[in-house]
Amino acid sequence: GATTQSILVVESGTYSVSAYSNSSCALFDPGSKTVIIRQPSSTTIDTVVCGSSFTWNGNTYTQDGTYTWTGTNALGCDSVVTLHLTLSPMLINTYDNTTPENLCGDMIYYNCLLSIGAVVSGGSAPYNFVWNTGATSQVINNLCNPGLYSVFVTDATGCTAQGFRLMQQVLPGVLMVSISGPSVLCRNFGPAILTVNGGYPESIYQWSNGATTQSIAVSETGTYSVTVSGICYLGTASKNVIINECRIGEIVNTASVVLYPNPTNTNINLVINAVSETQTTIRITDLLGRVMLNENEALIGGNNTITYNMSDYAAGVYLVHVGNGNSQQVYKVVKE
Repeated sequence: GATTQSILVVESGTYSVSAYSNSSCALFDPGSKTVIIRQPSSTTIDTVVCGSSFTWNGNTYTQDGTYTWTGTNALGCDSVVTLHLTLSPMLINTYDNTTPENLCGDMIYYNCLLSIGAVVSGGSAPYNFVWNTGATSQVINNLCNPGLYSVFVTDATGCTAQGFRLMQQVLPGVLMVSISGPSVLCRNFGPAILTVNGGYPESIYQWSNGATTQSIAVSETGTYSVTVSGICYLGTASKNVIINECRIGEIVNTASVVLYPNPTNTNINLVINAVSETQTTIRITDLLGRVMLNENEALIGGNNTITYNMSDYAAGVYLVHVGNGNSQQVYKVVKE
């Protein structure tokens, strides 16, 4: 229907034209032209990539998004490709699920207490786990051996990742401990108190007599040993204790010895009635057996008064030992 010399066509088809003079006389016979209009091609791609980057047509993409690329097809027309990109990186963190108290020495492995798990970030749930032990759970328990453990994880889109955990056997360190308390004690003055020095608040104590406390009271002669253990440390100590059957004199007048004042703040006086001229040993000890004084005294026949200064002693109960060997007598005195 156009009446111009030129026309613009946008559809495929056959177009014909006739030309006339002003007098309506035909100048030439009608002619025709077949035109084919070819449209540009378009393609859409949906891609899920198991990773943190994707390279496409020379460009590297590190974020999810929609990207286009325009090229030329075989017919010379534009070819537009649209990429819908989803990046699906997956990270695995393996962790040791065993309590620290069980991580030392052989105990954890002998008792099969080792436990390891995997935490997955990224990817698409649900996840499938396959360990090198053959287990298929997220956490594996009751492992008995140190070594390298690995897990292979597959998510819902088929993306995979792998994690590792090396479990090494830790040997306990040596803890220096000692036992304080009397080495020699009279049975009449009660049990000997033995206390471990060098442990920690969380330490575990195991004595040779079966006790599990830091301090024990013993009433029999013998060797007492203790093992102190904790998180990656171990210590041992032992102590010999002798319990004697001692003669205990009264603190008041006796036929041979008088001790006064009792209690005292400063000095004590010891009056010893000797049958004849002789020599004796005077010792003052605390209840733990520590020797505060050790003197040899020469006595004459009859009463002998000896004074000792206790003003520097800490307040408490002390034992005054008079004599030697089996003839020894022991007296209690209170220092205020």
